[in-house]
Amino acid sequence: KNEMTVPNPKSNETVYQLLIMSRNAYVPPYADDWVDLTEYGWDILIPFGWSDDSNDRIAKMVRGYIFENVRNNILVVSIKGTSAGLFGIGGPTAENDRYNDNMMFSCCCAVVDRIWKGICGCHSGIFNVCELGCLRDESRNYKNSYFVQLQVRPILEFVEKYRIEKNYEVFLTGHSLGGSLASLSGLSEMAPVMTYEAPGEAQFARRIGLIKTELHEVEKYKEIYNNVPIYHFGNNGDPIFLGKCTGITSSCYYSGFAMETKCHVGKLYMFDLDKNIS
Repeated sequence: KNEMTVPNPKSNETVYQLLIMSRNAYVPPYADDWVDLTEYGWDILIPFGWSDDSNDRIAKMVRGYIFENVRNNILVVSIKGTSAGLFGIGGPTAENDRYNDNMMFSCCCAVVDRIWKGICGCHSGIFNVCELGCLRDESRNYKNSYFVQLQVRPILEFVEKYRIEKNYEVFLTGHSLGGSLASLSGLSEMAPVMTYEAPGEAQFARRIGLIKTELHEVEKYKEIYNNVPIYHFGNNGDPIFLGKCTGITSSCYYSGFAMETKCHVGKLYMFDLDKNIS
């Protein structure tokens, strides 16, 4: 497509609606704490990853919803973020959420110091030094990878088919880990994205080949990556969004999360808590 409809990051109503979809991705369909958006024209088209069977592998992986707005011919894929320790009350996805966080947002296999065992075999044995080729291979192939996920890829394929058949626009959204997965998916499918409090995903995007890293191509694509319609919303009090939840004194460290990255693809919208206390 030569032209693309994108969500307006300066529209409070748009930001609110996508925020609520990101929030609803954490709760079962129409649960007591579900926030209804039918007044804006949004309904659930398909829930994914929701299962009451604790032995169901799908129930332990990526969750979320595809929302449909027939008034405006738009689909939104909303992906659930981390449900574990530091972020919430846990659940069936908690173990895989933590694994994804540590694989995607650590610098070196989640080996923060000598106490941490790490989650892949790329660490050199020297403090914070990993073999880059190994990291790229692990990022593409690790056991719960977004890239080889049983769910994310089929969902994106379904949405693309629906978009073509119905002449719909497609947006992606998510909070926390869900926002980063949405951003990576949007970058892969060339679809607009709006995220909330998402960790920096640029490093992982490079590792799985969504961002060019060859020196002769970096400058060529730099402007494109800086201007893709991916909008990250956060506040200056969130250490994970800022990439500052690091070190032995951080809450991430004691919760078992190596959240070390801070760079995002696209544009950042920072809410200043100091200026908006009330």
